[in-house]
Amino acid sequence: MVAEDDPFTILIGKSEYINQTFDKLLVAKNSTMLPLFYEFVIELSNAMEGLEGNWMESFTNKLHELKDSKAVTSNQIKFYSSILKKNSLDHFGSAFDIVLSDILTCFTTSKNHELVLDTINLLNSLFTIYIPAVPSEEKIVSFTETAGNGLVSKVTGKSYSLEIRQRSLVCLSNLLLNVRVSTQYQSQLLQVFSDVISIEFLIQSDLLSIEKLVKSEIDYPYPPNWSKSLVKPLSDYVTNKDQQAQTLSTLKAMLDASLFDRADKATIIVPLISDVETQKLSVESKNTYAFILAGLVSTVDITPQLQTIVKLLVKFSSDAKFNPEALVSLTQAILVHTPSDQFIEVLLQSGKQTDANISKILAIISVSSQKFDSIEKILTDLNNGTQVLFSIIFLEQVSKSMDLDYGLEPFFKYFDSPDDEIKRASVNAVATIVSGNVTKYLSSFLQYLEGTSNRVESLQCLNNLLRNTPVDPDYSMPLVKS
Repeated sequence: MVAEDDPFTILIGKSEYINQTFDKLLVAKNSTMLPLFYEFVIELSNAMEGLEGNWMESFTNKLHELKDSKAVTSNQIKFYSSILKKNSLDHFGSAFDIVLSDILTCFTTSKNHELVLDTINLLNSLFTIYIPAVPSEEKIVSFTETAGNGLVSKVTGKSYSLEIRQRSLVCLSNLLLNVRVSTQYQSQLLQVFSDVISIEFLIQSDLLSIEKLVKSEIDYPYPPNWSKSLVKPLSDYVTNKDQQAQTLSTLKAMLDASLFDRADKATIIVPLISDVETQKLSVESKNTYAFILAGLVSTVDITPQLQTIVKLLVKFSSDAKFNPEALVSLTQAILVHTPSDQFIEVLLQSGKQTDANISKILAIISVSSQKFDSIEKILTDLNNGTQVLFSIIFLEQVSKSMDLDYGLEPFFKYFDSPDDEIKRASVNAVATIVSGNVTKYLSSFLQYLEGTSNRVESLQCLNNLLRNTPVDPDYSMPLVKS
């Protein structure tokens, strides 16, 4: 309950009196106070969480009449930007046309660098928040297209500053992402992003904008050969360390959107893998690289590049933080055009089967190729104590795709192994198997937990389970109680 002496309550109660009194001040003899009037309306709107529509309309019309020049000032742009934070566009009423006209006039004619930047920021807000919230009237469409044309001229105009061109490009993408315009106009604006892809100081902004556009759910009418025109620049930038991360993200987005044909993919794959082996990549870039390669090699003959691609797979997967889904995706993609035996032969040239990452890849190959006899052999090896580390890691990976139906006991017996690697692997394997089929394996794990003397390893396994088990009281509470 709000107290009667609450300042906000008092202000709202006096709002009509305040608005009427201020409205009477907006006359010609007070025109020199115009900047102060703008500030007052902004503060009043902020204090009252927005103005009533009729007063917003009246104030805006009268403030406009007090101007002694047709030029749009920084005070006006600040006023519109600030007032919209608490008011919608339709609150301007009959003054709506004035607001739109002032914004366009300032954006298209002002030579003041900071004022143009402020206007671009206002356009960004209009395109992302305010215009999508009002009905698409003819004047809104006209405003949007005029502003869009102005943005295009600033993006492509060599006389504008780097900052203006970059922000205009981002604003142009926000227009496409959020405002309804004709398909013909969409296509016209989309062409700009292809046209400026080679302008050095716009590359990063352009790549990011293209990524956002192709990842959106909007079915854009891409211009003819739009994607093809991007193939060479993207192929060039992927080897440039300054542009590489964003180029990879954009490439993946375009692949996911099925914007490349087979010829495009064949063109991209060579530069993509050319010198990656010597580069130091973040784990995010490794993951993106792997997903991109998976999208390429599943449709392109990679026989000439097989060894290089497998080396990359091994290199990426040696990172403990490498995405398991990326590992599976790229491994399965290689298998589309590569016999499993050939894949394994090349794989073992890049490492030993006892290496953890090699073991996982071998497991994925076995499951994907339905080589269940090899899985049976590994299970037997584990039970007999042969190639223990390889067997545990291999079987853990297999359990992510299918139920081994082998129980947990073969893994429990290695919880007290003198070999720390084997001990860790067995703990991870049990946690993976149980979390993958809680209904089947949880009771066995809890029974082991109650009777074991291997408390450290058991608690490590329990910790992994609590992190990975779905939040379900039937499953989680027994783990917590244990």
